[in-house]
Amino acid sequence: MPKRFRILISISVLLVACLVALCTVFGFRRIILETRSLLGTTTAMTTLAQHYEKGRGMPPNVNRSVRLYETACERGEMLACLSLGRLCETGDGTIMNFSRAAGLFAKTCEIGLGGGCMSLGSIYTNGNGVQRDATRAAELYRKACDLKDFEGCFWLGVSQRGGHGVPENKEAGAKQMVVAATQLYAECKAGQFGRCSVATNLAAALPEIEGADAALREACEMGDADACIGAASRYDENNEGRFHTQLVMDATLSARYYSRGCDLGNSVGCERLAQIHEKGAGVPRGDGLTVQLRRRSLNLVQKRCKGGNSRACMELGQLYARGEGSVPADLARSREYYTIACNGGMPGGCFQIDETQKAIVALTRMCEAKVPAACQRLSEAHSAGEGVVRNERLAAEFRAKACSSGADESWCKGLVSPSPEREVPSAEEVIPNTSGPNKVKLPNASSPSTDAPEDTVVRLATDITPPKLKLRVEPNYPQSARNSARQGVVILEAIVSSTGDVRSVQVLRKVEPELDDEAIRAVRQWRYEPAIRAGKPVSVYLTVTVTFRLQ
Repeated sequence: MPKRFRILISISVLLVACLVALCTVFGFRRIILETRSLLGTTTAMTTLAQHYEKGRGMPPNVNRSVRLYETACERGEMLACLSLGRLCETGDGTIMNFSRAAGLFAKTCEIGLGGGCMSLGSIYTNGNGVQRDATRAAELYRKACDLKDFEGCFWLGVSQRGGHGVPENKEAGAKQMVVAATQLYAECKAGQFGRCSVATNLAAALPEIEGADAALREACEMGDADACIGAASRYDENNEGRFHTQLVMDATLSARYYSRGCDLGNSVGCERLAQIHEKGAGVPRGDGLTVQLRRRSLNLVQKRCKGGNSRACMELGQLYARGEGSVPADLARSREYYTIACNGGMPGGCFQIDETQKAIVALTRMCEAKVPAACQRLSEAHSAGEGVVRNERLAAEFRAKACSSGADESWCKGLVSPSPEREVPSAEEVIPNTSGPNKVKLPNASSPSTDAPEDTVVRLATDITPPKLKLRVEPNYPQSARNSARQGVVILEAIVSSTGDVRSVQVLRKVEPELDDEAIRAVRQWRYEPAIRAGKPVSVYLTVTVTFRLQ
């Protein structure tokens, strides 16, 4: 055989070996999607973005998801526009921007994508960047339902049952909800992207739906982590969201599906499985296994943070600040994660590390994007002179912006009218001048004034031992919220006094008024061992979360 042919054969064998190695490490499907994405195929870009968003077959990387969705959307892929809008609404991988989210949802709704109509209806239901409008929301849910989006059909049923924006008809609304949820379970079983997550949220609210369990279990076995959590929660006797009792509690089944969800990369599955083994109810009890599972849960949250999920970084900052379970309190690591969250556009992270200037910049961008909680926080900062020059006119303008973007009515009652024809100021206007003859000194918790009065409230820093929770009162989960499958995570900022009492609470990120109020009511009853600085108790600002979950 000629030498050149032997060389060609050797090169061919080497290339095949490299291809096999790549497929082994990254997966054949991922290689194909990455290749087609590089070639400019928008459908492949969108599918690849979905895999990165959920961490399916690859480490989660929401930043990569956003970039892929952006490119595919610009090239006319409407499913990419819809997914991008949802990330803008949650602030995952990009700065929270209700205005842009609403625009993307409207664009996709106009061309006949039912998910766009449903998501825009949710914007009007929750008042995210707009005034709440139940009538407009119901119209959009109906349009979504007409376009065969069954999540829209479900929320239309919720509107009918409660008389929200449409004439009340409890019987027809309840029937609509069951029919729609049945279809969602079928779509979950068929492997449609995101449908198992939606179906999981309904699992506790409507366990009587025929075939729901089979659909969730089958989707779980096919590799959908959300479906595993939904299947497990229906048999979990510790599921706080459960209020139907048609299903028999089975710790073994519950543990099986939580374990599958954990193996598929869902941190909730690992944590819930750890709790089951900790109690030893129906499964072997093992402290070593519990610690191992909690470490896996922590590692999964860390992967999400590393992949650009700023909320996961914020969660880690809070976890290390408090010290929970197998995670020791570590203020240095807490500050590290708060810094990442701050740089990712989360003002709460900036405030925790005393980066007031960065926090104001992030809040201003979010306020301009019609995020009412950001406008509210800016109004309060300007009114109190917190990190900025005190300015009641700007405070009033931000208050007006917050209220026109859907802030809680109870907070808006004290509205002070701003100057007419005045737009929301730019970031440059609201950032304090930190140089020159009129510079404003930003507060610095790491170098507190020794002359500060005892009731001065400071932010956590490396020289302060954070408060430890002694008494946690769980919030009441209103029956009306359960019935309409409303859930979410309320982020609040509390002042923990030098005696350990919670002195005041304000919402940094709302879910909806009824759940927000219950979260505030619960946190006000919490009691702490006070924060300590230089051997003395001090009052501190503390960011806390209250979770309302149906499963």
